[in-house]
Amino acid sequence: AANRFVREARADRVELYQSDAGRVVLLFVLLAGLLVAYRWRSLPAWLLAAILLLVLVDLWTVGRDYFNEDDPQLRPRSELRADLRAYDFDRYILQQVETAGGSGHFRTLPEALRPQVSAREAFFYESSGGYHGAKLALYQDYLDRILYNPNGSLNENGLDLLSNRFVIARGPRPGLTPVYRDDETGLVVLENPDYLPRASLVERVEVVPDADAAIARLTNDGFEPRTTAILTESAAALLPDGFSPDALAAPIDSASTAAVTLERFTPREIVWQVDTDAPRLLVASEVYYPAGWVATLDGTPTEIVRVNHLLRGVAVPEGQHLIRMRFDPPLHDLGYRISLLATLLVYGSVLGLGAWGWYRRGKE
Repeated sequence: AANRFVREARADRVELYQSDAGRVVLLFVLLAGLLVAYRWRSLPAWLLAAILLLVLVDLWTVGRDYFNEDDPQLRPRSELRADLRAYDFDRYILQQVETAGGSGHFRTLPEALRPQVSAREAFFYESSGGYHGAKLALYQDYLDRILYNPNGSLNENGLDLLSNRFVIARGPRPGLTPVYRDDETGLVVLENPDYLPRASLVERVEVVPDADAAIARLTNDGFEPRTTAILTESAAALLPDGFSPDALAAPIDSASTAAVTLERFTPREIVWQVDTDAPRLLVASEVYYPAGWVATLDGTPTEIVRVNHLLRGVAVPEGQHLIRMRFDPPLHDLGYRISLLATLLVYGSVLGLGAWGWYRRGKE
């Protein structure tokens, strides 16, 4: 099967190459003709703009080979939705998302649909499953070493860490409450009654030597992620000055103020309003990714530390504060600036050459 696929692909590539080669030869002939005509002064200089037109046509034809409306993988979103059919259990979860206030409040684990592979749920609502060839190692650790117990059952702390409110299963699971059954698929929606919010303040911070010790602590039945956060020694060293693990320890009871309100949630930006009566650590149920995500506290840059092996944490002083996390990778900004500079140079050169030609004709 692989050999047959390669033979067919090779034949397609040869055909593409031959058609492209013919077009390129024709393009060179036309460009050479324009330049010769200009050299013999039988062509006005302004008609050299035809060269730009020819290049544009060439780029457009090449682009059509890869991006065109006939490609089944480039259909409008409305047509894709027809393929990704929403079942009754999807509609039930979507209703709960709307009731909760929209995205950013909880996730769903498609446990019956193999969470390491299934990604269809992410088209409708936030899911803890899915597949990507370049999956983050931290998230792979979560799937392999935290989400499941050695006997194959779901780990309660693993569910809570990513704020999994619902689990799509084929039957009951210990500790989870059945809330909906889809008669068409036979799947059951189970609710995690004590799921954690997507962002919360904890009472204490524990420091462990390394990642293995953190995972062992997180999967221990005695660990309570609602009140405790785990930092490795290297992560604790990144806490801002004045925010040692001991300084971030403050009990939360009925007399305490420790509230987190989601203000904005988009793929590139998350904003929370935080109110606390003591310095505490904010734990956000978002995957730690220092290569792109940055944070500000009341507009001032602050450090995001790795919490609970794969999540993000921000040290928050006493009082009311606005915490903003934004996906803003430095290399993306650099690439944008380089592209902008190159574009300005190209079009600026074209305009400059045109103006110089016009100036010389005036002088003559």
